[in-house]
Amino acid sequence: MLRRYIWAQAEYGLVPVIDIDAVEYAIKLPSPRFMQLFKDTLRFVERNTKYPGVSFMLDGSPQSCSAELATILCLDLGNYTTSDGPIPMGFAGYYLDELFNNRYIERHDGNGSYQVKLLPPGQMALESEDSLGRASTQGFIAMWFSPEMEAPLREGLVKGIEGAGYKAAVVDQNHHHEGTVNDEIIAQIRRSKFVVADFTCDTIDTSAKREFIVRGGVYFEAGYALALGKPVIWTARKNCLDGLHFDTRQFPHILWDEPDELKAALQARIEAFVGRGPLAPP
Repeated sequence: MLRRYIWAQAEYGLVPVIDIDAVEYAIKLPSPRFMQLFKDTLRFVERNTKYPGVSFMLDGSPQSCSAELATILCLDLGNYTTSDGPIPMGFAGYYLDELFNNRYIERHDGNGSYQVKLLPPGQMALESEDSLGRASTQGFIAMWFSPEMEAPLREGLVKGIEGAGYKAAVVDQNHHHEGTVNDEIIAQIRRSKFVVADFTCDTIDTSAKREFIVRGGVYFEAGYALALGKPVIWTARKNCLDGLHFDTRQFPHILWDEPDELKAALQARIEAFVGRGPLAPP
């Protein structure tokens, strides 16, 4: 896992810092899920394709580019070969088979090696992912902006996102011209890997009942993210639970009272549903 941790940091343009804290952190990392390994294997193919339509050789020797693939898939370089031939290619072949079945690559087998070529559907899948921000390191915050929400924003939402290993993107409508704020919100959502939508709102207590001043902009931003296929994490202050709209109340909301409570729950939810990000502190 340490090799994959270093690789992932470099993949996101970071300079890996290797000290005892980083080593202990990398050892505790959970194994990546199938979809993450599938996408990383496709990016490996793209990176080793020198020219469109040109294949490259992938074999089981540590001197080849498959050593990088072994790192991506968390394989042990010390066990690369046995008397039966190269070990990693069988495991790596599982992911290459899936890429082949999805017509993302062309692959020819032979004597423990592969001739691999990236096909147009694979290239388009990568470009589509990039255009939707799925390779992004940021999470977008949709919320009600008011002085009373300053602490929940900075100490809860932002720190929860950063603790999970991502940058927090915030578009404060109070500091943008009216004609440009929506463009900026849409652009930031498209650049983000996920959206955190907090539905806390202002309330008015009358003699008859408590009225909720619902923030329609948050619903718009959450809906736009869902339409793009991005994960949305739903949060709200506990006293606003009854103000949630019927259409969205079905989603699991993080209900909070204090910023520290929000931070801890949000970080855990991001790591569970999105995955721990590459910027997470060791």
